[in-house]
Amino acid sequence: CARTGQQDKATDFLRQGVGGVYVTAKGREGSVVSTMGLVSTLVHVRRHEESLRAIALNQSNLNMYKEKENHAGEAGCYWALGTAYAAIDHLQQSADAFSLCYQLRLMSGERLELMETVRRKGLAMVRCGDVRSGNEDLETWIKMLTEHLEGGEERGEATSVSKEVEVLVALAHSYLRLGDTRNAAEVLKRGLATANQEEDQLAEATMLMAFGDFYKTLWISRRALDHYERAVDIVAELDDANLEAVCIMEMGKLNFARGDTVSAIKCLEEALMLAKKMPMGSTQASVLRAIGDVHLQQGDHAQAQAHYSASCQACKEQLDPVGESAGLVGLARSYLKIGRTSEAMDQVTEALKIRKSLGDRKGESEALRVLSEVYMMTGKYVTARVACDSARNISGESREVVDRAQAWVLQGKIMFESGDVEGALEQLKRSRDMHANTTTLGGTKIFLEPRYLAECLNELGQVYNRMGQRQRAVECLQQAEQICDAAEDVSGAAAARTSLAGLLATKGTDGSQGPDDMATAEAKLVAAKDARQKHGNRSGVAECQLVHGMMALKAGKTSIAVQKVQLAKGLFDELGDKRSSARALVVMGQTCAATPEGAVHFEAALIIRSEILDLSGEAECLQHLAELKSRSTDRDQAIKTWIDTLNLKKQLGQKEGQRTALVALIAEFENSEQPMRAKDCAKDLLELTKGTDNPDASSLAMLLISRVQLRAEEFPAAIESLKETISLCDAAPNSAKAVHRAAEAWGMLAVCFNKSGRPDMAKEATAQAATLRDRLPDEAKAAVPAATSQQAARPTPVAAPTVLKTKPAETRPAEEPIKKKSGSFRKMLGMGGGKE
Repeated sequence: CARTGQQDKATDFLRQGVGGVYVTAKGREGSVVSTMGLVSTLVHVRRHEESLRAIALNQSNLNMYKEKENHAGEAGCYWALGTAYAAIDHLQQSADAFSLCYQLRLMSGERLELMETVRRKGLAMVRCGDVRSGNEDLETWIKMLTEHLEGGEERGEATSVSKEVEVLVALAHSYLRLGDTRNAAEVLKRGLATANQEEDQLAEATMLMAFGDFYKTLWISRRALDHYERAVDIVAELDDANLEAVCIMEMGKLNFARGDTVSAIKCLEEALMLAKKMPMGSTQASVLRAIGDVHLQQGDHAQAQAHYSASCQACKEQLDPVGESAGLVGLARSYLKIGRTSEAMDQVTEALKIRKSLGDRKGESEALRVLSEVYMMTGKYVTARVACDSARNISGESREVVDRAQAWVLQGKIMFESGDVEGALEQLKRSRDMHANTTTLGGTKIFLEPRYLAECLNELGQVYNRMGQRQRAVECLQQAEQICDAAEDVSGAAAARTSLAGLLATKGTDGSQGPDDMATAEAKLVAAKDARQKHGNRSGVAECQLVHGMMALKAGKTSIAVQKVQLAKGLFDELGDKRSSARALVVMGQTCAATPEGAVHFEAALIIRSEILDLSGEAECLQHLAELKSRSTDRDQAIKTWIDTLNLKKQLGQKEGQRTALVALIAEFENSEQPMRAKDCAKDLLELTKGTDNPDASSLAMLLISRVQLRAEEFPAAIESLKETISLCDAAPNSAKAVHRAAEAWGMLAVCFNKSGRPDMAKEATAQAATLRDRLPDEAKAAVPAATSQQAARPTPVAAPTVLKTKPAETRPAEEPIKKKSGSFRKMLGMGGGKE
């Protein structure tokens, strides 16, 4: 009611809400909880109403001045409109009004009026997210002020120290957002020098706080704390409880990031106590959000949501839509983390709506990124990419370096989750290069945003691991760990160590693992768990327990694995984290996959993931269940589960998952004597590989089609398919996988030729298969079926890898006569000489 100007209704509703210092949990949502809150809200209602009246009046007067071509009157109306819009946080409309006022006042040439207009225009531009334009305007104002003072003019209202400090703080902030730390530092030094010269303690405290914000953004925590502490001493002398609360709140955030949880809680509690003394501002809401952030990182979602909700309520009382939208985004992140996806969608959609209505471009970009995460978690990858693209475009328009790089990271994560590994690699490498650009501060090169660089490297490590490049994955995670340690980011360092431990405990695709890898993995995991316990991060501790269980499972220590995973699930259940509980159930299913209990755990995880709308997670559970069914004798149930998996993978657009399901279905249909359905699946598999530069997937599809054709005794078609398979394998002569597959294809060709009455050609094909088998390592030779038994062989269904592996095969040279026959035989088949 207040925002639409219905003051009487707003007042009545507020009076009905008064009933004590706190309302009960069953109290009406949105009720005012104290008399002081009522007074504060009424004041803001009055201010809001006055702003709306001013807007209506000046819009009416504006038309009159335009008709009379009274430019001075027009400029005055635009000035009043800009001021009124700024008072009610309509950021874009305020910036537009001040821009029009500036254009009109350029005609008048009145210097002081023009200076003030440039100042307000620049501040409005920075607030609405047009950082580049705002930066230029604020630079112009500083030049005009310098000329004014150097000309011997005295400071007046338009050139006061407080206004200069306000401009310098905003200018430094804009430089930092544009990635220019050198100019940001210079501007802050000028402001601090001016404050000291003018002996203005409030201005000095403001500049010290700005320096603290500067160092906090760059993750130079110790310097940031020093400046906040100096600012606290000054504002305490000035008895400014509001600024004191802000400084102490920032100190609490920094202490928590550095791992000093006790000091952080002490600071935040003190800040909240001070903020409650100042009911007229939004500081209390900011402190409540900061406490919510701490609980969110610790995994205590009930407390996080309570504080975010209280922050939103306080912002509603103060008619502060910007703060309210920030609280809604916090709620959305918490709900998303624990699997309450629908509620997360509602909160972030409301936040996005508010920020769009205010013209807050930076806030809109942030909300779009969170919305994209929600879509990603629900498996709506196309919609997630659209939202992420919108966020990136907004950041690109305003030249927000860090925000744009964050959008690239998120885009890479979406591609990775959807199965586009190559695309994810490209996006994340681009983001890494953007984040890795160093800037100079005090003669030292530093990263502009080390926290996001570490996050990017962490994601890049996961991608390299999926691609089979284990060593590069390890290097990325080690770099992320080092960066977080240097930035004193305890949470980020623990996350990197946990990921690194899981990776080091896993053998590479070629079976390689360093002699000390397991010991290093265990040490990393212990360090991560200790740091998280000290940090009060119960969710992180549970994550460490889960990874420990997975490591034990890979090492064959099933009893330890079960114990650790059960501990992790118990913690996740206690925290109400359904998403992580489902992950734990999946791991529990893997620990007892050979027993009926495995299916029970997978089905329980499937139910949870269905409840939280996690389509990708559902597909994973269905695949695990399908693999269990394939090992049983119930062919019909196995086929049904694989079909369900395939359909869900199609819905998600995950091509790699579709290939896995189709390969398995081909084997199931062959074993259940359904050759036509196996042939259809083989055709679908081949169709899936078209248009992709993936010879490994194509050769697998052709080999499976050949096998189906061979079983159906379609020998001419099978021969052509096998020739194409061999040609695809020839493209990677140093790949053991390609050599293995080519040997199998030659063996099947021998069968085709025998069945077709061409024994000489069958003999040549058998020789080719033997030559290739001789090049394989001993452990791989047994996996290649002999030519005589190829028709009855049933290969175990395996997922097609994304890229060809590059482990060289043994280069045992064939005898000279075989080489000659090989070349001539290939030419006879129309395949060329091949690659020996």
